[in-house]
Amino acid sequence: MDALTLGGTLDAQGTLRGGLEALNAQNLSLKGVQGEVGPFSLYGRARYQPGQEALSADLSGSLRDGLVTVRGALPGGLSVNVRQLSTDFVGAASLGRGRLSAALTLTGAARNPAVAGSVTVDTDRLGAQATVAGRLRSAVLNARLSPRGDLGGTLYAEARDLDLAAGRVRARLYGTLTRGEARAEVNLNGVWPALSGTVRARVPGLPDPVILRGDGQGPDGQGQYTLSAGALGGGTFRLGRAAGFVPTLSGALTLTPLPLVDGQGELSARLSLGAPWSRPAWPAPSPRAGPRRWASPWRT
Repeated sequence: MDALTLGGTLDAQGTLRGGLEALNAQNLSLKGVQGEVGPFSLYGRARYQPGQEALSADLSGSLRDGLVTVRGALPGGLSVNVRQLSTDFVGAASLGRGRLSAALTLTGAARNPAVAGSVTVDTDRLGAQATVAGRLRSAVLNARLSPRGDLGGTLYAEARDLDLAAGRVRARLYGTLTRGEARAEVNLNGVWPALSGTVRARVPGLPDPVILRGDGQGPDGQGQYTLSAGALGGGTFRLGRAAGFVPTLSGALTLTPLPLVDGQGELSARLSLGAPWSRPAWPAPSPRAGPRRWASPWRT
């Protein structure tokens, strides 16, 4: 927690022998900032009874620029609603400009209630609908993602074991992406950012498929990936943990572009990668060329 301000009337009930029986908060005013969550606020009233594992609340407030309400009681049913939360915020891999809304219901003992509900994302890059189910501390999210703009296709995702502070989540991502006549089959799973599996793409004009292979976690704890494009070259790169879910990027690619233009001879260029994933650095390539003959497809 980076900052926290609490106001209101707090009334505690209990005995020295029996401990806390009830905690009542009236005219509550709670404001704070938490690293990955951002600024938040809650106003209203709440009551907690640890012996009965019961919690009741009538709260409203904000999460960044979104609206939040928490109303009801446990174990019967506590509703948590988030509306119009911006998806474009500092420190996250942007889903595009748009809004996120969620409607969740908690039931059962306050210590670890069951949760069920839905999450909707609507942006210029993505439309997604997700369901959430399970115990609050181990809930599973299943989502259907539909890219927008130039991208088509459908991706499906399953996520569990979410840890916001560590930027870690166990996930499976599979489905198909298209762009024009290009098509990519996605099948990845593991603990982000060290995923295993493949993304296999067929791109018009390229003689070989482009294959991204995830090799899981390497000895340095980073995610290890291999990119192969057949005669056009390939390389390896690593995704490491950084702030939130945006990883660091490092590695190198070696490209041999002559087959694209029916060139003969030898020409290669090595690109070094290194920066946060949200703004990768692409230094000028350092070509290493031997004797070569250039056969231009536009030759007259």
